[in-house]
Amino acid sequence: MLRLATVILVGATALAGAAPSGRVVRVERGNGLTAVPMYCEIQPTTKGGLCIGTPAAGERVALIDQERAVVVGEFRIDTVGPPGAPFDCPGSAQDVYKITGTVVAGEPAVIAEVERLAGLRNLRLDPRARLEKDRPAPDAIHTAQLAIDLTGNGSVDYMLVRYECDQNGNPGNAHNRVCFDSYLERGGRLERTQQHLIKLCY
Repeated sequence: MLRLATVILVGATALAGAAPSGRVVRVERGNGLTAVPMYCEIQPTTKGGLCIGTPAAGERVALIDQERAVVVGEFRIDTVGPPGAPFDCPGSAQDVYKITGTVVAGEPAVIAEVERLAGLRNLRLDPRARLEKDRPAPDAIHTAQLAIDLTGNGSVDYMLVRYECDQNGNPGNAHNRVCFDSYLERGGRLERTQQHLIKLCY
């Protein structure tokens, strides 16, 4: 089993999904984005992982070393299926999927040694992009899990924030729920464009 369920409970890097905000998101093209980047947890050695949103076979996932703030490779999604336990909660539609695939760029041995590996779909990073560590979130409470300056102009264009939350998506000490908020730059400031909430059932 993937380490996802365990790391959510201990507060390390984790995956969240389900319950999108429901409003249409307009994505600006000036920074190269054509869709909101979506988080995946990839296990390169087992050639599998989990993704929030609805992944598709053939999609590419940028692999990011969060400690060094560098892109270390790319993963191609080959198959998509239901996530299984502990995400198959009765009466709860989870927007999280199990995937299999292959590392198609980067050194597999190097990628396998990365302790904090994050994956992003809907994102192609060009040489100008910069990844920033320990960036404060717009809510002034949390620290971003990922913050990316896509054009190298010194301004963050995309941010991902993870935190424990209640059933309404508000911050709280609910050890079986985690929210992932996606922020995009709008008019010089970051706006939350999506929220995914995942519930764990044991």
